Amino acid sequence: MRDVRGMKALTAALLALLMVSAACGSSKKNNNSSGTSNTTAATQVKQGGDLVFGAEQEPDCMDWIGSCSGAAWGVYTVQALTMPRSFDFTSDAKYKASPLMASDPVLDTSGGTQKVTYKINSKAVWDDGQPITSHDYKYTWDQIANGSDIYDKTGYDQITGVDDTDPHTAVVTFKANFPDWRDLFGGFYGIFPSHLLEGKDRDATMKDGYTFSGGPWKLDHWTKGVETKLVPNPMYWDKKPNLNSITFKLESDTAAEQAAYQSGQVSAVYPQAQPGQEKLKGLPDTSFDAVSGLSYEGLWLNTTKPPLDSLKVRQALAYATDRDAIVKQLFSPVQPDIKRIDSFMTPAFGAAYTTDFSQYSPVNLGKVTDLMTSDGWAKGADGIWAKGGKKAELEIKSTTGNKRRELTEQIL
Repeated sequence: MRDVRGMKALTAALLALLMVSAACGSSKKNNNSSGTSNTTAATQVKQGGDLVFGAEQEPDCMDWIGSCSGAAWGVYTVQALTMPRSFDFTSDAKYKASPLMASDPVLDTSGGTQKVTYKINSKAVWDDGQPITSHDYKYTWDQIANGSDIYDKTGYDQITGVDDTDPHTAVVTFKANFPDWRDLFGGFYGIFPSHLLEGKDRDATMKDGYTFSGGPWKLDHWTKGVETKLVPNPMYWDKKPNLNSITFKLESDTAAEQAAYQSGQVSAVYPQAQPGQEKLKGLPDTSFDAVSGLSYEGLWLNTTKPPLDSLKVRQALAYATDRDAIVKQLFSPVQPDIKRIDSFMTPAFGAAYTTDFSQYSPVNLGKVTDLMTSDGWAKGADGIWAKGGKKAELEIKSTTGNKRRELTEQIL
């Protein structure tokens, strides 16, 4: 899975062979095979109980500001549930002020200087009872902008200061207008407790897990490579969890993760899409869904290494690759209507999706020949292109044991 903080920049020297990826999930249901919801369920929710889920990845650390925490699963399973944030991102793709806020943050761009005012809910506290304050905003900004090794400081490096005079009001001033200000003070990092971390080595304190919480859940324990367990935060000021605990069983092998679901060891899984998962569709008391999402698979080419340092070779490789065949063989059993993508975005982005890469489909071996010969290559008796006594060979590096990627390599 790619680092959630960003993707590699598209430059003129980079040519990516893009393949669509579908996110697949399975979940057991209780006595509701139709999948419809009970309209009275909201008033009849039972308290207690423990849920166990399968998780394919874990972060290298839980210092969310550190580059070692880049795996998206760390955000899914711990960060988003324990760290407070200014905004929630709703299912209809809108920003909504989180329970941390007393009111919607206010944007002011008058006078040529952008300021955002965050009014903090007076009930908002950390799990030790200490209030979440504007100084926590100031500490978080300073740590991301000046006290971290992360490369994506976008936005935080545009802030000139945070006024924390009023503990319940943080006024953030920017160097210039920054349209994506809603992504700050939350998102991939969260807001950090200054009263616990200021003056200390933040990374050393958090990297192996942490005990504090400003969200509805607390981290009970993290046994690396085994499981992560969360329990309710008794001091949370908004709607509290109904469950006693949530456990994420860590299993990097997708096949083993599916087996854990089939055997009942876990109640739900969200595996990478790959052939064979269609067998899960027929299991009793199982909801199976596969939809096109925002993630995708691709080949990232090292343009500094021969023969990929040649633009024409990269173009020839694109014309020679049957992306439709790859998508069909890898994903159609799981999601029959799936199609290749033709840009750095997927159709799930709506109007932002473009089809610039469609020029390389379908396979065009005539174009391959024209490009390679014009670049000085010639086919040998073995059918492999060569130039200056060197064959057009390349090495693919991928995840060991990942069935989908191994099959991709075979098709290529």
